[in-house]
Amino acid sequence: MSDLVERFLETHGPCLTSRVSEYLVVTLGISPVAARKRVSRLAGNVRRLGYITFPRKARYMYLEQQFGSPQYWENLGSGLVLSQ
Repeated sequence: MSDLVERFLETHGPCLTSRVSEYLVVTLGISPVAARKRVSRLAGNVRRLGYITFPRKARYMYLEQQFGSPQYWENLGSGLVLSQ
């Protein structure tokens, strides 16, 4: 499971957990509840930004090697703007 999410993050860059959950629903054909649960249990190379939560308890996810990259900051800024 984490391999699928890691490939998604490599391709699309850091994003909110809600976007990753939507991807799992479409790709695996699972329910939104099951997708959210799987995303919440991810470990390994996948990280979550601490202390900042977005609407509907979404979190910002990224791969360890993406931390601090230009794409990391750009996507975080976009996520913050969209959450207003």
